[in-house]
Amino acid sequence: IDRHYPNERCTDQDLKLVATIANQAALAIANARLHSSLVAQRTHEREMEIARTIQEGLLPRTIPNLENFEISGMCHPARMVGGDYYDLIELPDGRVVVAIADVSGKGVPAAILLASIRAAVQIESRSLMEHSLVEIIDRVNQMACRDTSNSMFVTMVLGLLDPKTRSFQFVNAGHVYPLLFDGDRPVQMLKTGGCFLGIIPEIVYEQETVTLPPGASLVMISDGVTDVMNEEKEMFGNDRLLETLEGMRNLSALDICEQLHAKTESFRGTAEPFDDFTILAIKSRI
Repeated sequence: IDRHYPNERCTDQDLKLVATIANQAALAIANARLHSSLVAQRTHEREMEIARTIQEGLLPRTIPNLENFEISGMCHPARMVGGDYYDLIELPDGRVVVAIADVSGKGVPAAILLASIRAAVQIESRSLMEHSLVEIIDRVNQMACRDTSNSMFVTMVLGLLDPKTRSFQFVNAGHVYPLLFDGDRPVQMLKTGGCFLGIIPEIVYEQETVTLPPGASLVMISDGVTDVMNEEKEMFGNDRLLETLEGMRNLSALDICEQLHAKTESFRGTAEPFDDFTILAIKSRI
């Protein structure tokens, strides 16, 4: 800002003129910033819509109808897009591949990685006649190590349910322990497993087989179940989970999922959810 005659003092009229110009400039700058913010927001929303579409497509469209078992599952993202998924793959011989996984991330990268993991499991599961679950999870881990960044990894339980023998073979790659309750015995945590997927290519995984006699229930969850937090910043935790499941011995797989979800929602109250919530329940029919 300058004047033709530097020795003359600025008048009130000069001040008003400068103020008017400044206000117009400030409004133009604010509008430009708002426009940039809206463009970024719309871009983010489009990305979230894409990721949500990808994630919804990962979940099984139908639940296998088995003679000796009932299966039920639910997956609720904490935000528009989460990092959880579960899958049920029927094999030609009547067995069912069961998978539940959690990616350490959110948004489009997590959705794309989950889609890759699901595709790998779908493809590799077709070779279960020639290969074991350990070999399959090793191949999925090799793929994850190639596709993940240093800040992302995947936890997974990959299992094989045999309706004829009522057996369940599984490999746990760093996921929350599956929970088995049968008869009057306390809820059992199945602790066999190994490291996360996508961290170290050379990992040796362990496989375990359990029997699911009539009336037994197997529940697999993501850590979003135990990590539910209420208004007092208190977590739902393992103790409440085990106590809740103790009262669900006679429930169907569907009722186990719905009542466990209702229990955690009641505990959370008005607090905002911050992690994805996934349950997969298998009930051995009497």
